[in-house]
Order: sequence, then structure tokens, then C-alpha cells
Amino acid sequence: MSEPNLSTVQLNTLLAEPDEPVAPVTQKKRLTDFEKGKITLLYEQGCGYGQIASHIGRPKSTIQNFIQRYIERGTHANKPHPGRQKKISKFTEDAVLAFIEDDASIS
Repeated sequence: MSEPNLSTVQLNTLLAEPDEPVAPVTQKKRLTDFEKGKITLLYEQGCGYGQIASHIGRPKSTIQNFIQRYIERGTHANKPHPGRQKKISKFTEDAVLAFIEDDASIS
């Protein structure tokens, strides 16, 4: 990687943290959109994983994993979560829908 294009003052200005509570060290938390933006900006400016990790205050492996996903997906957004699992089977769901379709007055 080449040297970053931003000066130290510019980097420090961009990396200034908003007033937000800090999670305890033992608690795992997801990267915030703000952190993702900082990681992306620093990576695109040519900073290395270790340098980004020290600025963000996250493990180097977290930075590497995020950047890998960012390159693969082309976005910093998380994948959609599947949501709550269904309590009924597909067979039961189909039977209920067929019952309703047979007698539309009950729905």
C-alpha cells in the first residue's frame, strides 16, 4: 500500500469520534455505520489493517474481515437477517391458506 493521501491533521479531523457511549472491552458489539465509514475511508486512502485498527480501536482481524466483506459485496451494509423462525410447518401453512381460499368469508 502507498502512503495515505491525507495529512495527519486531516485524518485526525475525520476520525474524531462523535459523543457515543463506549461498550466494555469484554462485550462484543457490531461495527457502527460511523466506524464502517472510517474503515472504508482509511482503506481507500491506502492505510494498512494495523493502522486502521489502532485508529478505530478494534482488533486487526475485525478490520480485515470487514474489508474483505466490503470488497466482496461492494457495500458496507450487513446482510439481511432471516428473522424469526416460523412456528408452523409449510404443510400446515398451505392447509390454512387452502382453507381460507375455499371460504373467503372467514378471513
